[in-house]
Amino acid sequence: MMPVRRLGRTGLQLSALGLGGGGIANLYRLLNDEEAVAVIHAALDHGIRYIDTAPVYGAGMSERRIGLALERHPAGAECIVATKIGLVSGEFDFSFEATLRSVEASRERLRLERIPLIQIHELHPAIWDAVMAPHGTLAALRHLRETGIVEHIGMTSSDGATLQRALTGDVFETLFVWRHFHLLDDTLRPILDEAARRGIGVIIGTPFAGGILASGTGPGANYFYRPAPEEIQARVRPIEHLCRSFGVPLRAVALQFCLRHPAVACVVAGADTPAQVAENVHALAEQIPEDLWTHLEALGDRHRSSH
Repeated sequence: MMPVRRLGRTGLQLSALGLGGGGIANLYRLLNDEEAVAVIHAALDHGIRYIDTAPVYGAGMSERRIGLALERHPAGAECIVATKIGLVSGEFDFSFEATLRSVEASRERLRLERIPLIQIHELHPAIWDAVMAPHGTLAALRHLRETGIVEHIGMTSSDGATLQRALTGDVFETLFVWRHFHLLDDTLRPILDEAARRGIGVIIGTPFAGGILASGTGPGANYFYRPAPEEIQARVRPIEHLCRSFGVPLRAVALQFCLRHPAVACVVAGADTPAQVAENVHALAEQIPEDLWTHLEALGDRHRSSH
């Protein structure tokens, strides 16, 4: 059985593992519609009930394929889909009207009457004022929430100062945190601690740091979608060694690390084959001895003390 967790105060119940929508929009390799649908159906067959997407993923391709897949699967209506606002192409218009148009286009591609969760995509200081303007994106999303088109409003970011500002403003119901919360970097842990205190739901992206925490070190290892530098590979090797000594996959430790924080409802992992979906599901179910976490924490302490 796939574990289910409550997303903060939203009332939404998410599967602990979510499917990221980038891979099904040709982020890593070219897929046709049927191949993408097969990936989504594999996720649903394994009990995944949260899918995270955005208009920028394949210029709407990800949303369209998700809509197609959910319509064809008996569990499609049970799935919670989150999409985003912004980062469509070039400069994004954060006005009230443009936001309404963007949400409507997403709704049509997803084939949904209402969108369970919509997030400001990569909120950062340069766009903060436009998003928060009296007739800006947030005002439009609140209007859509009042009319029932949108159920909940969240934001995504990799910037700690922006996440902190969003927390203290008590505006967003959820945070999608990526890039700085995984086995190699937990600098955003204080943000998660504060979110837990405030009852704000947290979703974690990039648990594999762009690849290396799933594939391991060696030729072809990627760190945030580029070849992993030697400095990163050197940090991963002792973690790999630790995992081997306990007989557990690195992928499992990477996924479950994110879920150990009480604020985290779901960790999102991408996939572009049904086999990758199954790997991630099995990794989530892997039994990890508590001693491994103790040793892992000691590795992290040694790294911090040396820098």
